[in-house]
Amino acid sequence: MKKKKAGDTKMMALAVSLILIAIAMATIVINLTYVNSIKKLVRSTTVNNISELTANKAQNLDERLRSEHVALKSMADSIASHDDIYALSNIVTEYQETHHASCMWIFDLQGNGWSSNVEDELFPPGQTEEFFAAALRGESGMSDSFIGEKGRKQILFYTPIRREEKVVGGLYESYPVELLQNTYGSGTYNDAGYSYVLGKEGKVILSSLRYSYLQIYE
Repeated sequence: MKKKKAGDTKMMALAVSLILIAIAMATIVINLTYVNSIKKLVRSTTVNNISELTANKAQNLDERLRSEHVALKSMADSIASHDDIYALSNIVTEYQETHHASCMWIFDLQGNGWSSNVEDELFPPGQTEEFFAAALRGESGMSDSFIGEKGRKQILFYTPIRREEKVVGGLYESYPVELLQNTYGSGTYNDAGYSYVLGKEGKVILSSLRYSYLQIYE
């Protein structure tokens, strides 16, 4: 009788132990599931916030580039209103200072040109004609970023000078890429990480202000 009672006690203890183990395992599974769901929620929220921040920065940068290009076209229209396309060279120089451009150029179809910078050392050797040709063909736009002889990364805004719908020359503005850093900002999500703008080939065009040396060394 005593042996049977002792056996029943052991069985009950074993059953209780198994129940406790099952409860513990269930608790662990529930906690892990809860933690994973929290992680997914935080990850999803973070990704959404970063996506919104990136979209806002891209929009600000696009507006800055668009505004710069519109201003250059307006300057070209003013130049076209004079018989001599070089007559407003002083105004163009003032435009350069106001817009913090590196250099300004005016070229006509005969190959004559004017530059606001005596030393045209902004372009890679042998590529000057390549950069200037588009506007003289009547095209308006912006070049890819390039590194000039002095190691400064630039982009070139260009637009034709038209008189009565006829192209008579081209107006050009070389703009330092590092100035665009202030446009898309150095702010990041929760003040962590860094912002970069990549070109179509995956190279860094704009880097964080805290790592501006990447403007030169890619």
